[in-house]
Amino acid sequence: MATARQADQDPPVAVRAGVLRAVVAYLRDPVSAGLYLQGRPGVGMSTVLASVAARARRRKDRLITISASHAERDVPFAGLHQMLHACRRLVAARPAIEVLSTAVGGAVDSGVLAATASLLGVIAADGPALIVVDGAHRLDPQTSEAMAGALGRAPVAGLAVVLGGHPAGATAWPGLPTWTLPGLPAPAARRLLQMRAPGLNPWLADRILDEAAGRPLALAELPEAWADRTEPGADLLVPHAPLTTRLARSLLEETRSLPAGAAGILLLVAGGQPWQPARLATAARHLIGSSSIGTLVAAGWLTDGSDGVRLTDPLLAAALLQTAAADQLRPSVEGLNDFGDPGDLPVASGVRALRRALMSVRAGQRGERAGRGLVDGAEVAADLGRFEVVAALLGALPERINPIDAARQDILLRRIGESAWGHVPSVEAVCAVADTCRAAGNPSLALDLLAGFAATVTWSDVDEVPRRRFLASLDELEDHQRDPRWLLVCATADPARAGGGGAQVSGLADDSARWHVGLAMRRLGRLESAAELLSIVVPSLSGQHRFGALLPAAAALADVQFLLGRWDSAEEQLRRAGVAAERTDQTAWLAHVRATTAMLHAARGEAGAARSRAEAAERALGDRPVWPVRLRVAAARATALMGEGRFAEACVELEPMLTRPGVRAYTVDLAVVATLYAEAAGRGDPRPERPAVLAAVQEALHANPSSEGDAHLDYLRILLQPPPDVERTWIALLDRAGRLPWLQARARLGYGSWLRREQRVAEAREQLHRAAAVFATLRAGYWSERTAQELRAAGIAQPDGRPLSGLLSPQELAVVQLAATGLSNREIGARLALSPRTVGSHLARAFPKLAVTSRHQLPARLQELT
Repeated sequence: MATARQADQDPPVAVRAGVLRAVVAYLRDPVSAGLYLQGRPGVGMSTVLASVAARARRRKDRLITISASHAERDVPFAGLHQMLHACRRLVAARPAIEVLSTAVGGAVDSGVLAATASLLGVIAADGPALIVVDGAHRLDPQTSEAMAGALGRAPVAGLAVVLGGHPAGATAWPGLPTWTLPGLPAPAARRLLQMRAPGLNPWLADRILDEAAGRPLALAELPEAWADRTEPGADLLVPHAPLTTRLARSLLEETRSLPAGAAGILLLVAGGQPWQPARLATAARHLIGSSSIGTLVAAGWLTDGSDGVRLTDPLLAAALLQTAAADQLRPSVEGLNDFGDPGDLPVASGVRALRRALMSVRAGQRGERAGRGLVDGAEVAADLGRFEVVAALLGALPERINPIDAARQDILLRRIGESAWGHVPSVEAVCAVADTCRAAGNPSLALDLLAGFAATVTWSDVDEVPRRRFLASLDELEDHQRDPRWLLVCATADPARAGGGGAQVSGLADDSARWHVGLAMRRLGRLESAAELLSIVVPSLSGQHRFGALLPAAAALADVQFLLGRWDSAEEQLRRAGVAAERTDQTAWLAHVRATTAMLHAARGEAGAARSRAEAAERALGDRPVWPVRLRVAAARATALMGEGRFAEACVELEPMLTRPGVRAYTVDLAVVATLYAEAAGRGDPRPERPAVLAAVQEALHANPSSEGDAHLDYLRILLQPPPDVERTWIALLDRAGRLPWLQARARLGYGSWLRREQRVAEAREQLHRAAAVFATLRAGYWSERTAQELRAAGIAQPDGRPLSGLLSPQELAVVQLAATGLSNREIGARLALSPRTVGSHLARAFPKLAVTSRHQLPARLQELT
């Protein structure tokens, strides 16, 4: 068979071009008799087979198609009769047709086999031929036996047979290889869904994509089935997806061949999944008289996971329940009542609480108990990022609720966004309720309330009034210092005390603990610890679609990676946080992401992009006093101005922000931006505000010390108030900034510039070359250009400002220059924030370009080229 020059235009076929090419290439093999292509219901098998047939038709091959149906499953030789009808005009086929036309009953004797083999030979006698069987699992047994037997005798030259069907049908064709047709890849599935249902609620789209598992039929039919479910959280309220009749029929087709007992177990599991294995076996024996659970797990119908036994395909569960009669559902209901135990399944407990709350709203329930359930559900919805559901649940609260739920409501309202931005809960009220909970013997609930409030302080000034009240409540919980929630509260109210909490970073067993401690470490300026914890938490939350919890964690991780000089990683986390912010409509967080992105663009010398992002961040903020975001916006604009040589303007941009009390709680951010101010001030006119800036940073770091913040403070002091022993201070700073590559490279640039002015040119060149290597890796455009200027001043000729730019990429150059100094791959990786394997790859690509065979030849070769 021949391959077509281009795939068909239908999207499911277009993305399966690789599968089609493989099938067609295999069928063209002279020794190939054919293959069995298996796939799950709705995977798009008919479309793929139609495309294979269309290619044969374009090549003018003889094509015979057989479409098997359940209606003819018990009619002997029904499939062969379709083939006979297609061959009725072939004179040479008449003897075989006469034999097969008279075949009756269920026996496939030698005469039938011989006639079938003769017919296949006639079909391919005049040239290449293809037989396509759609629904091979529905073929009558006689047709399958006759065709499989005839093909098994000897391959027919020029003939290929491709059968498409469910996995169960492959056993009837032992002589043919079995291939599996996969679902659409995730990007293609999302494109198809967007094409079929533009404007679909993104939360519902995620559910459809998860449950469809790449099956085109489900992607096309599910949006239609969901069309009349428009209330907030409808996709959360319904445990099983609504299905169209066509989709339900397709999903249930495979179950027709199952014994009654096995089908009953599937329905039992569908009604109350997930089940604990022992309870399911007991319920199945009692209600159905069968307990063949292991067989169904082995066949892929059921999955025995950590949370219990469930149907592998959630849509099959929906189809079973939607089409079952009342008497068929009775065992499932009785099993849930008598044998189910949802209390031992903590993984699903949050979703159940949210579902109960949504049902309570629908039923119009009131009262204190209903109010508690609504707040419980709202907290789960907030964790998922479903803030429209949070608003709906809180809006349905009765007028009077108990003080604990009132405090939880206030904390949730702080997270909702624009509509409730003006609602500021009383710190006194939250702390008073927490104190009451502790006094009543429930310190865990007290910590929940305090930590929930502390997590929302990101956008507010942490002034002395709430700080003192927080400290009073915190002092009463002194016995719980090892609790991650205590550390987050302490990092907010008393950073100096939390600074001694390094022990809490180790031995954290779950995402909740890592989330609290990771955010606390970020707030304390302990960047390495924050990066270690949040790098574990963020992928986990992303995989669980918990966008509410993901957003602050991903934004914090992006901040940390940027400050640590891991800019590629920061860029990835900014994209992730931006998607979460847009999905949840959290404009303040979106402004945070855009402001950090603006800083990254500015540091890379992309002034236009930096200004555009900074303006977008300010538009998202409006008039809200979100000082850490406004600090980043000012830093991005100032850095862009520095890249244009407008240093005095950069100072004017930064000075008002650096001395504002509202930014002093964010010590590392403040220190980093202050060093940018100092670099601009050092190259512009001296300004009288220098002492005020230095004093503000010193005061902030005194209240919240950290090694990363102190390293930036040392750099700031050198630039604004150079000490008498400058060189010793530079050397100490280089050592202290060892794990902060961006800061260390800037320090090397400053030290190299000082050495050059001291006429110590050789030493200056070494420092400047090492700075240039890091800046090249970071793609830090402004600082790369400054370093190039200093190197030229030190006598290194670089006509275009990019050494060896015609031979090596910036990353390759950075690695080669460090390798030429004798450093190992591991040492180079530590300096450039790369893995040893990546360093080795850069060297392997650079050696041929430089015409060297070992790193020992690098020094001489680099000197020759530069």
